[in-house]
Amino acid sequence: MSISYRYFELIICLLFILFLGSCNSPADSPYEPISFNSLTAMPGNGRASAVAFVINDTGYVTLGRTGILKDSLKECWAYNSTTYSWSQKAPFPGKPRVKAVAAVVNDTA
Repeated sequence: MSISYRYFELIICLLFILFLGSCNSPADSPYEPISFNSLTAMPGNGRASAVAFVINDTGYVTLGRTGILKDSLKECWAYNSTTYSWSQKAPFPGKPRVKAVAAVVNDTA
């Protein structure tokens, strides 16, 4: 008797869940657990395919898009890690783009 494809899929999914669940317990990890604190959310539009970089104690997020093949953005936001606040900077001077790359050399991006 053959097993139907649907049951095969279900069995594979259950095994996958069991496998992941058994590997996610703290006892299985050689590392100490870490936790994160939520800080100030970035104002403005949510975005995908943005570029981010850090200069000194300030993080920058710029460019990207608001949706799939929609509305490329030129705005630039700076996050001050001392005051936990965001400020909008001058927009990117070139054409809007997605999946850009940034490098910082001698405190210049």
